[in-house]
Amino acid sequence: MCVQMDNPTNEPFRSALQRTILAIQTDPYRTLHDWQAGGPKGVELNRLAGDAGHGEIVTLKIISDMKPTKENPTGESRRALTFKRPDGESFWMTTRHVAHPGLRVPDGKIAAITDMLRAWLDVAERQEDWSAFTPASELAGDEYTSGIKELRKILKAQPWIRSVKPHKNRLLVHAGDWNRYKKQRSDALDESSVGPMVEAIAARTAKEREANFRSTSRNEE
Repeated sequence: MCVQMDNPTNEPFRSALQRTILAIQTDPYRTLHDWQAGGPKGVELNRLAGDAGHGEIVTLKIISDMKPTKENPTGESRRALTFKRPDGESFWMTTRHVAHPGLRVPDGKIAAITDMLRAWLDVAERQEDWSAFTPASELAGDEYTSGIKELRKILKAQPWIRSVKPHKNRLLVHAGDWNRYKKQRSDALDESSVGPMVEAIAARTAKEREANFRSTSRNEE
């Protein structure tokens, strides 16, 4: 049984990413300020990312072990934004540029954030509809896997089988990919069983031919 989600496509997440890329390029200060303050645009982006199975992609953290610098001589705690890439890697930037409107957000920071958003946009444009995914619990325990642990091992060994985790304790597997994997396993099992069978038939035929030959030779004598 395939799972049906409230948001069956990635269109809302894709549209939000396109709007955010434009915003970060045209007015980075206002966009970063919205994220840093927990404003509606940042909240919406994270909500749509969560609906698409990716979790939050922009989070706010407090860095309490800052070393004293020229801009921060006391080493006081700083608020920082953490950005998560699709590959699981993350990077962060302090929000001092947000706290001081007169400071220009460095081009390198804008480029890094834009690249991160574009990477997520690529994922959103390529991701299948949720209706193509099946809960892993429904697949575990069939004739090809003894349980959820073995299923996870298969997914790790066969990265082409698409899977997503909308929530921490929920794993979905692409039904079409899983059926393709089962067919490959079935074909491999058939080939492994056909080989010995052919050899046995060939050996039996050879024995029959030899017996017939001996019988014919005796009759001729």
